[in-house]
Amino acid sequence: MARVRISEFQAKKILTKELNLPWQGLQVDSRITAATIEAFFGPVELVAKVDQGIKKRAKQGLVSIRNTPGVLRSFVKAKSQQKFSQFLIEPFVPHTANQEQYLSLERVRDGIKVLYSPHGGVEIEDHWQQVNSTISDPIVKKLVAKLKTIFDKYYFSFLEINPLVVKDEQIYLLDLAVEIDDAALNIPVVSNLQIEPISPIKLSSSEEQIAKLDKSSPASLKYRLLNPNGSVWMLLSGGGASLVLADEVADFGFGQELANYGEYSGNPTMQDTYLYTRVILTDLLKSKSHQKVLVIAGGVANFTDVAKTFQGVIKALEENKQALKKQDVLVFVRRGGPNQKQGLALMARFLKDSGLYGTVLDSSAVLTEVIKLAVKILRKEQ
Repeated sequence: MARVRISEFQAKKILTKELNLPWQGLQVDSRITAATIEAFFGPVELVAKVDQGIKKRAKQGLVSIRNTPGVLRSFVKAKSQQKFSQFLIEPFVPHTANQEQYLSLERVRDGIKVLYSPHGGVEIEDHWQQVNSTISDPIVKKLVAKLKTIFDKYYFSFLEINPLVVKDEQIYLLDLAVEIDDAALNIPVVSNLQIEPISPIKLSSSEEQIAKLDKSSPASLKYRLLNPNGSVWMLLSGGGASLVLADEVADFGFGQELANYGEYSGNPTMQDTYLYTRVILTDLLKSKSHQKVLVIAGGVANFTDVAKTFQGVIKALEENKQALKKQDVLVFVRRGGPNQKQGLALMARFLKDSGLYGTVLDSSAVLTEVIKLAVKILRKEQ
């Protein structure tokens, strides 16, 4: 399954509790006040960071170090204007540069790969040749043994601590990045923590809607808006097939016209598919492109019911058919899997009756043929 990053705030809550380490942290957004920060931490020097899974934050000016609540409030406000929405505030830990170490654990085919360097910090990539699996610090050796247990308990895929500071035999996780298997989000030990994956970018309204839908469904529902005014709109099923189909759009020279990317899989319900399609159609109808095509496609599903999911797609299309017809949107379909004959027949009949008909292909057609037919229409308009 896919690896997703969780916030540093969430990661530190898990690790400091499991490792019995002292830590105070406050997750904030642009509404935070200096008074709230001061009331939570008291009179100590503080650090504020953009907490959205972005690497090299210090080098990008996304960290404010050793400052007062008032300064940190101004920092959060300024970065919010740059479209960042989530921040972590925590106490500053006084230390020297030679106390900064590097540690990472990553799940690989053979188990958990550990990398370590006694010299960590923001310049670690400039000294990557010093990073290896040999750990010289006995305290860090004991820490790694504990981290491996935590790694398995919470289904971590990757963990990086940089810098890791050991001071007077006390461990400090100054900067932390954690990725977990997204399948674990529905396993009680993880879901009970109400963990949500984070994104380094601000999501559009439609992306947020589908992210919430994905969270509430046992199926997988993903969506990324690439070009709001694009001409090629995709409603794809299955991760592998969706990649192939998106690549094919680019291969035909329409990469800049690809409006969105995503996929639904895992046998979503008719209602889930309806809600998912409705969001995509809302974005499609807002596009200022003078000619638009909608590609509803996927490989041959193993267990996703084509008829059931197509009923959800058709319901959303029915609600928007007049607007789609007014914009002369043509629909191209290629799908296979359980109940494909019934599902494709329902789709073909609806599209023909609605005047939205492009073409409907079954699994005997080459997967990429549907893209070829769709872009052919767009070429005529150029």
